[in-house]
Amino acid sequence: MVVNSVTVVVPHYNRPDFVRAALLSIHNQTVRPAEILLVDDNSSPENRAKLSDLSSLATIISTPKNLGLAGARNFGAQNAKSEWLAFLDDDDLFVQDKQERQIRYLEAHPSVKALGGGLTMVTPDGRREYWGGKPTRQLTLAHALCYTASMAQALMIRRDVFLELGGFDGRLRYLEDLELGIRLLASGHETHFLAEPLFIYHRGGGRQQLSFEWRKMFKAEMRIINMHADLARKEFGPFGAIRLRARCCKKHGLWKGQLEGRSVWAWGCALETVLGRIPESSSFGQPSLDAPM
Repeated sequence: MVVNSVTVVVPHYNRPDFVRAALLSIHNQTVRPAEILLVDDNSSPENRAKLSDLSSLATIISTPKNLGLAGARNFGAQNAKSEWLAFLDDDDLFVQDKQERQIRYLEAHPSVKALGGGLTMVTPDGRREYWGGKPTRQLTLAHALCYTASMAQALMIRRDVFLELGGFDGRLRYLEDLELGIRLLASGHETHFLAEPLFIYHRGGGRQQLSFEWRKMFKAEMRIINMHADLARKEFGPFGAIRLRARCCKKHGLWKGQLEGRSVWAWGCALETVLGRIPESSSFGQPSLDAPM
């Protein structure tokens, strides 16, 4: 299989000062994509006007109304011309050979329809941490239910598969890539994980970032478990969905800490004592990709 063309979709909303660096990281790839779509998600008029300076770096398209991050990515995918899709948020950066690494892997594994990967988290004090699974491997539905199969910014996926799945769920404001990974694996499309950092994420403070948005992230993951409760029961037994909720409580409670976090963690522990825990995949590695972005 030859990967002939890739479109990189860059959703944007009111951050023109950030997006230039993101676009340049795409242009500086050792293998450039065939198309770069900058999707403006109904920014303010003054910010939209600033995007005209970027017309040499990307084809700029605008959504008819504000669709949110997931919807803007989907809008870009619907307008893309290439066989494969990749995504980059407007304040993140591709590593320089991201495209080349993924294309080389896909050409060596022609049955793969989607390929994810890890990231480099740059903490406020300048430390660089790899976040993602280990080793490189084919993923299963069980993995996707427990971990984010791939952050959107590391994902390369066939456009026809993405559209067949309906893209990202526009109802979700958080963890939409976790939810897409579940549907992707449940659909039977072969999906692999490349255990290498493929993009750079600067804003976060490592695991401590969860303290800022932890309740929203916690509720989002619980909602996704509820959405896919039947799959959880199929993979992990009659109480599979409850066991996933217990795991979610322990994870988010541990990250939050303090009295509220300890209470959530203890509830998860109590559920696991009664129902049993979902075995961790030691080979998949930590920190996982369900970390808060």
